[in-house]
Amino acid sequence: MKFFNIVVLSLTTLLTFASADYTKAKRITYYGGKDDGYSEKNPFCRDYSSNVPKDVNQFDYYAALSTDILTKKTGKSFCGLMIRLNNAENGRSLLAHVVDSCGTCGSKDVDLSRKAFNYLSDGHMSKGELYQVTWCIVGGPGKYACSESTKTTKKTTTKKTTTKKTTTTKTTKKTTTKTTKKTTTKTTKTTKTTKTTKTTKTTKKTTKTTKYSSTTSNEQRKAGGIYVELEKGTRYGNATVERKVKDYSGNGYVQFRGASNGNTKVAAKVNMKYAGKYTIKVKYNNPNSSKVSNKIVINNSEYKVKFEKSKNDWKKATIKNVVFKKGENIVSVKAYDGYMNFDYIYIE
Repeated sequence: MKFFNIVVLSLTTLLTFASADYTKAKRITYYGGKDDGYSEKNPFCRDYSSNVPKDVNQFDYYAALSTDILTKKTGKSFCGLMIRLNNAENGRSLLAHVVDSCGTCGSKDVDLSRKAFNYLSDGHMSKGELYQVTWCIVGGPGKYACSESTKTTKKTTTKKTTTKKTTTTKTTKKTTTKTTKKTTTKTTKTTKTTKTTKTTKTTKKTTKTTKYSSTTSNEQRKAGGIYVELEKGTRYGNATVERKVKDYSGNGYVQFRGASNGNTKVAAKVNMKYAGKYTIKVKYNNPNSSKVSNKIVINNSEYKVKFEKSKNDWKKATIKNVVFKKGENIVSVKAYDGYMNFDYIYIE
């Protein structure tokens, strides 16, 4: 009997596991390491989740989703969450951190870390691709979320639920007779007090103070993620739009050739809902053999930045306490120290 019960329980768990809403991937691949140009560094999700480190090699299992699913608009909904993958070919499953977007993946395909792919393929790295894998996002949005409700409901037995129902009916009868008398006396007292009217007045005063705030502020704020695509800005001097360096955002990036005392620059407009201090990130490529100094200018405030060399890769420079005013702001990048590429400025 015990063996029969174990078999029944294992079958029910397998059925509930299979009934979850999984998305079918056409192809599962892997990336990262020296052969892939260490593309796992500075992942896409760094801008959207504090759970994603600068170098995702801190995790054994991590994943990149296709760009039709993981975009700038959906970044906060997916980044930093866990993806559950099931390989129907060998029965293996795992959880991995969502850390990046995959530009070479097909729709709904997933790119895994080497260790994750090795486990999911049962050590068959030479396959390079898996074709019988489904996935879902734990706590994810909409149709991509893993459905966990079926697992918990089937574990409870009928005996336990019936005993719970009988106890609740007894307690309700006792509580209703005792509490009705007490509550009537308490409600009459509360109606006489005027505490509720005072609280409503104080809330009205606080809303008025926020409306009349000045256009400049020293308060630390969050913009919620605003991208300033520099190729859409106005270019001056030796600034051009290029597309030679891979993995850029938008329709291209701005290239500076030669320094001309700030005459070579790109400027773009951005509207801010609130004035205050923000943290910004500049995505750049420095192909030079050493650091290059250039300036980020927000309206009339200049921030000098030394950009690390990056060869053929993109990096991000973080600048904190950048002052923005309410309404329209002019965001500029000025060239002072030589040849560089700039993709976008991200306002956290």
